[in-house]
Amino acid sequence: MSSPPYLAQSIAQDISSEQLALIESQNLELPGVDIETQAVRDYLFGDLFFHSIGYTGEINDSELSHLQIQFPERNYRLGDQKGVIGIERIFEPILRGQDGRDFIVVDVKGRRVNQEEWDLLPRASRIEPQAGQSLQLSLDLSLQEETVKNFGDKVGAAVALDPNTGQVLSYVSRPALDPNIFTRVISNADFQKMMNQENNPFLDRVAGEHYPPGSTFKLVMATAALETGAIDLKTTFTCPGYFRLGNRVWRCWDHGGHGTLNVVQAIERSCDVFFYNVAQALGLDTMFAWSSRLGLGRQTFIGNEIFSEKTTELLRFNSEQSGFIPNVAWVERRHLSSVEGETINAGIGQGAYLVTALQLARVVSALGNGGNIYQPQLVLNSLLDGKIHGFHSVLENQISIRPDVREALMKGMQNVVEGSFGTAHAAHVPGIVVGAKTGTAQVASLELTKGASTAMKKKLQDHGLFVALAPLDKPRIAIAIIVENGGHGGTVAAPIARAMIKNYLQRDQVKIELDQKTAGATLKNADATDE
Repeated sequence: MSSPPYLAQSIAQDISSEQLALIESQNLELPGVDIETQAVRDYLFGDLFFHSIGYTGEINDSELSHLQIQFPERNYRLGDQKGVIGIERIFEPILRGQDGRDFIVVDVKGRRVNQEEWDLLPRASRIEPQAGQSLQLSLDLSLQEETVKNFGDKVGAAVALDPNTGQVLSYVSRPALDPNIFTRVISNADFQKMMNQENNPFLDRVAGEHYPPGSTFKLVMATAALETGAIDLKTTFTCPGYFRLGNRVWRCWDHGGHGTLNVVQAIERSCDVFFYNVAQALGLDTMFAWSSRLGLGRQTFIGNEIFSEKTTELLRFNSEQSGFIPNVAWVERRHLSSVEGETINAGIGQGAYLVTALQLARVVSALGNGGNIYQPQLVLNSLLDGKIHGFHSVLENQISIRPDVREALMKGMQNVVEGSFGTAHAAHVPGIVVGAKTGTAQVASLELTKGASTAMKKKLQDHGLFVALAPLDKPRIAIAIIVENGGHGGTVAAPIARAMIKNYLQRDQVKIELDQKTAGATLKNADATDE
């Protein structure tokens, strides 16, 4: 299906001033050629919101027929812009608005007829264009800027949620692109060059990529074990530095061993052997059940708060991944590992377990708020015809977490940051009680990395993961960070979380300190000038 021949077609865009002057000077020789001003998006913050807000792109011939059939009410034409990823894509129906129309009479040679010459002809009224709705997002500009600044040139993701509402406060995937690139005509060659860039800047690493959770998963393990009675708060296991099951041996990250620990101490020290024992006590199917209750193994359906509860079709935001949770039936179908072996590996977030950064942030939010699993919310309200329409995220699930269990989890997370044996002292923020859990997700076996080149070893280095809550007494921010091939989460990711928490919870204090430093520097410069 193509556009009718009598409809205007775009033949050039973004022409220069010289080209504009030349066309206008030759307008008598160019009947039917008009110059029109076209509105384009102006993304004010460069690549800061590339994966969350997204970008628009021009509809091409191959897309037009499909769009006209699927969405006839939107009146798509060649040259129109449509949302490609992020908010721009998922909220395209309400952001788009309605095109206007102007009716022009031409003679048999295609030359425009002046209005006074067609008084006897039937006239059609001009239809004015209608603007689409404006959206107010939950994203916090200052927090987003701080997150991107501290992420630097690392590859990975950082996301922050309000644990009490599910509102997304920060959404960062790196690397990213400046969406303003796509507001102009771009050649296929240039587009392919961007697509082939190392580390794929188009990939949304917050929701569109999944990773082994590593030791951050020990929070899920502790919750499941305490709630099911597989262990209690007094249960201890002794870590000699390894765990033996039959002829197989699994090592703890501390080869010297942690000694005898309870669950709070095991969270603080991130003891692998403790959670190998917990995994054996729980069993793979119980771990699967509790992971599911906490929102793992399925899409969060971020961005669907705009639709009514009656809507049956949920839209996929940036190719959001479901992740994966193994169970006994899956292991037995594959015949690639034993149930016992998969269970032990899963106990520390390795093996077949895969999660997204967004899922991890939601798990930590639920532990912080007492068991509420919210659908993440990006849009707070929309504005149409001067009226504000509010939108609310969905409380997807509620799980019961006993007060003593939650207290133990929060104490363990606090000790990760403040305890003598904690693994994330770099996340400490003076004046705020921060809780966290570090993680290191193995990318390749040690055997595979032995003979690898230096460049390949970097690509096979472990991912660094980090989750955090603050302040612990009444959490207002939940964070999940993944640094690809970054090593230990407490080293590479904890400082990013610290900056995010400080920015969001101590913003006024930080501004005062910065103003004082600036005033002091100005005074020193003035003194130097006086001399």
